[in-house]
Amino acid sequence: MKQITFTLIFSFLSLQVFAQEPPEMSTSNRKALQLYEQSDEFLMRKQFPDAIQLLQEAVERDPKFVEAYNRIGNCYLRMHEDKKAKPFFEKVIELNPNSSTYAGVYQQLGDIYMKDGDYAEAKKFYLGFIDFGPRPDYIKKVMKLIATCDFAVEAIKHPLDFKPTIMAAPMNTFAKQYFPTITGDKAIMYYTVRDPDENIYVTTLKGNAWDIPKPLSKVINGPDNEGGPSVSADGNVMVFTSCNKKDGFGGCDLYVTYKDGDDWTKPVNMGATINAKGFDSQPTLTGDGKNLFFSSDRKGGPGGCDIWTSHMGDDGAWTVAENLGKTINTSDHEFSPFIDPSGRVLYISSSGHIGMGGTDLFVSMKSDTGWTVPKNVGYPLNTSADEEALIITADQTKGYFSKDVFDEAGNMTANIYEFDLPKELKNMYISKVSKGTVYDAVTNATLQAHVELFDLKTGKRVVSTDTDIKKGTFTAVLTQGSEYALYVNKKGYLFKSLFFDYKTPESFSSELLDIYLDPIKTGATITLTNIFFASGKFNLEDKSKVEMEKLIMLFKENPTMKVEISGHTDDIGKDLDNVNLSKNRAKAVYDYLVTAGIPAANLTFQGYGKSKPKVANTSPETRAKNRRIEFKVL
Repeated sequence: MKQITFTLIFSFLSLQVFAQEPPEMSTSNRKALQLYEQSDEFLMRKQFPDAIQLLQEAVERDPKFVEAYNRIGNCYLRMHEDKKAKPFFEKVIELNPNSSTYAGVYQQLGDIYMKDGDYAEAKKFYLGFIDFGPRPDYIKKVMKLIATCDFAVEAIKHPLDFKPTIMAAPMNTFAKQYFPTITGDKAIMYYTVRDPDENIYVTTLKGNAWDIPKPLSKVINGPDNEGGPSVSADGNVMVFTSCNKKDGFGGCDLYVTYKDGDDWTKPVNMGATINAKGFDSQPTLTGDGKNLFFSSDRKGGPGGCDIWTSHMGDDGAWTVAENLGKTINTSDHEFSPFIDPSGRVLYISSSGHIGMGGTDLFVSMKSDTGWTVPKNVGYPLNTSADEEALIITADQTKGYFSKDVFDEAGNMTANIYEFDLPKELKNMYISKVSKGTVYDAVTNATLQAHVELFDLKTGKRVVSTDTDIKKGTFTAVLTQGSEYALYVNKKGYLFKSLFFDYKTPESFSSELLDIYLDPIKTGATITLTNIFFASGKFNLEDKSKVEMEKLIMLFKENPTMKVEISGHTDDIGKDLDNVNLSKNRAKAVYDYLVTAGIPAANLTFQGYGKSKPKVANTSPETRAKNRRIEFKVL
């Protein structure tokens, strides 16, 4: 399940059309030819070092033996020692620069130089390859590599302020750890450990340091591979990958589990609407846990692996996964998606979009018409190596990624790195976490209640969750740039509404909320926080509709309830004007409810002007609190 690496390199085997040995060898040295022929047997058995030894002896016998140099280079490629292949391929071109037989060597050298990050040299050899007039499909692929060289040269001129550091102990204590995910408050991190099987580990932030990582849960980790987790911002929903399970639809499937007190529920296969035959992996959830993005190699998309998406309906069921389309997905491979908590910024790893070589990280923004064309995130976050996975904290201060490192023997380690987010990657969709606890206003006991968050600009619900059954706690992610209405509901209680104005960075902050719900009984009162009027006016503004619909629902659930709707003002203006304004505002709410079918006999309205302030009228902020509509049970 470790992230799949795709590369643009064409192996020498795929270019045999250009690399066939000529009928007549370039040497007449009998001993050199014998050594060359003897290397065949070692090549058949894939004993490349032994073959190289014979071929080295052959070129010592004849330093102009082109075929032997070419074969040595190819042996090193098969051993994944590209740098050692370079001088032998260069010798081939030096000895025989104009032969189409070795046109593929130009392309191979271009690949090697690109992997080294020497884009100018890589481009030179790619152009040399094109000069031989290869097949159109080869031309198309190499022209893309030339475009990659041009892009990379410019990107290096404008580097990001990117200074990653390996996460300190007790993190990175295993040989291989990767695919981190983090809660919205940056307090809990989950990631995959391979030791030797894949399992999910968890660590908690204690002060400024991470605690000793531990296996997540025996409910989740088992004898099969489990990894690639993604967690909702509140930490209550997790989707992860597990492979070769009996209930699976393909080789790797997505599973979902929910926080249950201090443990997790038994994971459930996400079903045929999400999983298909083959590879379904690398999930990422929006902050509310209701929208899912993942990578899949199923049929129906433009490439090998594509990014697909699904969302949870009001009935709790996930919709049939849809391909994100050709703006995001290419004919090559897209994988390792990360969706930020706002659901509006998507990072992907791609070998199809133009980048620095290999696979790069790209970012796309969600617009009214869809996703924007992915933009390369830049150098040195992207390099000539394969960049494969990235997450960014909700407040856009930190980024985390995993990186593979190979030693000289070819052994791989994988560690998790962190970095301060460069300013070039920060966007308008900064998100912050509000945490709350819901109580009974009479007994002070914690309550399990339903919490909803609405974007008042669009009227859309952006969060729908329940508080913890034991602790009464909840977490909501709010994104800068809008106004929000937060509602806490429980049957038998008056709802509580809160208003957050997060249109500007200056007004944007996290909140710690203690919310007390009043049982529905005579005298119980709530302030209708999300009822809006223009200054000095009494016509309901459009963004009041969300709150009014909540009131209508409350009456439908409690049809015998009778209430007084009261209007209140601050102390500015004439007393009589304030009384009339407050009364007309209360009547506007009354009229809306009656029009919606609430019996007029159950409603009264009254205007009190400035006579019943909640707080002293000493500042603009306190006066704003006194300008209000209240709702009192009679």
